[in-house]
Amino acid sequence: MATHCVNLSKFFKITWVRHQSKQNRINSFTSSAPTSEVGQLEGLTVLMHNTCSLKCLRALHARLAVTGSIRDNSVVTGLVERYLSLGKPAPAASLFAEAYHSRPTVYSLNLAVRCFSDHGFHRELLDLYRELCGIGSDNFTFPPVIKACTTVSCLRMGREVHCRVLRTGHGGNVGVQTALLDLYAKAGQIDVSRRVFDGMVERDLISWNAMVSGYSLNGCFQEAVEALHEMQQGGMRLNASTLVGIIGMCGGVEAKDVGSSLHALAMKYGVIADESLTSAFISIVHAAQQLEGSF
Repeated sequence: MATHCVNLSKFFKITWVRHQSKQNRINSFTSSAPTSEVGQLEGLTVLMHNTCSLKCLRALHARLAVTGSIRDNSVVTGLVERYLSLGKPAPAASLFAEAYHSRPTVYSLNLAVRCFSDHGFHRELLDLYRELCGIGSDNFTFPPVIKACTTVSCLRMGREVHCRVLRTGHGGNVGVQTALLDLYAKAGQIDVSRRVFDGMVERDLISWNAMVSGYSLNGCFQEAVEALHEMQQGGMRLNASTLVGIIGMCGGVEAKDVGSSLHALAMKYGVIADESLTSAFISIVHAAQQLEGSF
């Protein structure tokens, strides 16, 4: 055990020296070198979260495996996140599969799904979910999985996930339903999107914005404006995201009038200074000026 601690301390010292100002690193390490298993794990975890080198991360991974620390959920999650941040989804997925093959849980699946989603590896997320969805899913699993289906334009799998949502009794969750209506809207199935929206018992600003944006995306200008009025009548406070999609649809002879009305709404709700809105309003003015100049 003593030899093991000496070797591990040597590993800490070498790695630390490579990543900090030399004298400060040596002083810092020698004054706080880990002597217990808890200290060793904490030190390795700090290095893991701060390394920007794939080679160093693999060395840390190997060391964590040797010490048995790889069984710790936080260590697995940290390693997965670091591999993904370095653009390496394959070892991240492999690590997750190895770590949880004998004890998979919905919690561990959610950790992996969140990591892959946060780092933009949507196809890899779906591959992982296909393999592990049998262990179960909950309200934390479905939104990032549905988002991945939306991002990679995989409507077929999105429908399969929708069916699983209904079978498992999670169809009433506002986050899950919002992800579904966004999926269908971006797939051009705005009628299905609206049915999901109408079936929502609870609606928040994000779900309203998704519906308005869905109408705008599908060229349904009148429906988008009507949804905007529904929001106001229901006492929902608009934000910049609510207005941007509709503004982008303003064109032709009505551009100036509609733009003025939306500008008044932006003033009313205090979002006029939003950069995305400013750009959208400038585009409306430019379009109106071009139209007037053509007559």
